[in-house]
Amino acid sequence: MSALRTGLKIAAIGGLTTLLASSALATTIQQLPSGARAGECYGRTTTPAVYRTVRDTVAQPPRVSWREIPAVYKAVSRQVQVTPGRTDYERVPEVTGTRVHWVEHPGLDRVVEVPTVYRWVEQRVLISPARLVWRRGTSSAGYGEGGYGEGVSVRPTGEVMCRVLIPARYEVRRVRVLVTAARTCIEKGAVTRERVVEHFVVRPARAIPHPVAPIYRTVSERILVTPARRDRIEIPQPPRYVERRVEVTPTRTGWTRIACKAPVVPVRYAQPTPPLPPPHRRAGQCHTHTVCEDTPEPTQGYTPEYAQPRPVELDGAPQAQRYRAPTSR
Repeated sequence: MSALRTGLKIAAIGGLTTLLASSALATTIQQLPSGARAGECYGRTTTPAVYRTVRDTVAQPPRVSWREIPAVYKAVSRQVQVTPGRTDYERVPEVTGTRVHWVEHPGLDRVVEVPTVYRWVEQRVLISPARLVWRRGTSSAGYGEGGYGEGVSVRPTGEVMCRVLIPARYEVRRVRVLVTAARTCIEKGAVTRERVVEHFVVRPARAIPHPVAPIYRTVSERILVTPARRDRIEIPQPPRYVERRVEVTPTRTGWTRIACKAPVVPVRYAQPTPPLPPPHRRAGQCHTHTVCEDTPEPTQGYTPEYAQPRPVELDGAPQAQRYRAPTSR
């Protein structure tokens, strides 16, 4: 009974170990290699990252220094005006002359009324002009045959009318004749003469300019050519090199095929159960209740499959050789 209890405890411990291992590998089940055949074993390998050293150039700030440059002076000579130029004027008075002449002043005019002037003269005055008049005549002379033309018989009646010229009649009479008609006359006044003395300008006054040149003198003075200054001098510095590691390829995790040799854990039972024959067996495949030819013969009884730990869970179990990727600089 003690052996049976011991075997049950070992079986329980093996199931718990298998459960823990399955939970630990649950995150990597999707990454297991596909296309693995029965009887093949794979070990999980890690390829470390590949790094290379890169040399970076870091520019250094220049070294700054200051240089004091004094001021520069020089002596120069220049002319300074003592008195400015000016113009003096000389005044020349005017020249006058005198001349005498007579000036006539007309007198005052006076308005005079002149009356009409008549005179008496003797003239032959026409009393009546010459004219023709009819008067009766007493003679019938002048009538004869042929006076009125041929075939006209004229008989005098005794009445004669004669055309008589009465000459003009004149008479000498005394007649008042107009000599000058009445008029208004302006009577000129007496003209007076006055002696006038006239002064006139022969040559007007003028100013004669006399320019006076300015007066200069030469002075020597010190002038500033360039002021004092402070120059900044930058001395370039060689660059500094900094080395840093750059990852060329990252860390990779994969699966590598290894030899399939599972360790055997001895389990003691009170009464070992004989193994059952397998239904069929392929080359290179071991059955659970059989022992392969290349597996060492167990010294103890039968070890069930659930009680056998995985190669990664045993201390001292054969491990696959770790893959190391070549490094390049």
